[in-house]
Amino acid sequence: MSRFIEVPRSLTHGIRAFILLEDVVKVNIHEYSTKIRTRAKTFEAWSGKALVGLVAAYMNDSRTRAGFITSVSVAKGFIGRGIASALLDRCLEKSRQEGMKTIRLEVGLESLEAIRLYKNFGFSETVRQGETVSMELEINDKSRS
Repeated sequence: MSRFIEVPRSLTHGIRAFILLEDVVKVNIHEYSTKIRTRAKTFEAWSGKALVGLVAAYMNDSRTRAGFITSVSVAKGFIGRGIASALLDRCLEKSRQEGMKTIRLEVGLESLEAIRLYKNFGFSETVRQGETVSMELEINDKSRS
């Protein structure tokens, strides 16, 4: 079993990475999970003892007050049940509480369902680079209705 995962190059800041393709790198999964565990806020959904959904976001840039969602994941058998939406709601509420002004994320251009979800939350596309779409949401004091 491989100890490496493929992630967009832009998500690898501070992690020893190995170039695989132009916009994708192999990252040591232990280092990546340690970075998330120590630096990100996580929002989890569980079914019994199984983790079925995860949103992880960095909310530690006190200078720009910009957060970054590094992971939105839902287990295959649980897709379409509103888990990603519920976790994103919690993440955005925490972003407001932490005083973030914007929150950003990157998503693969082929992930049409994810892009639709983010647009429903009010994210707008800021940049397309290769197969990656960067999106951003201005955080306000009101919760999503």
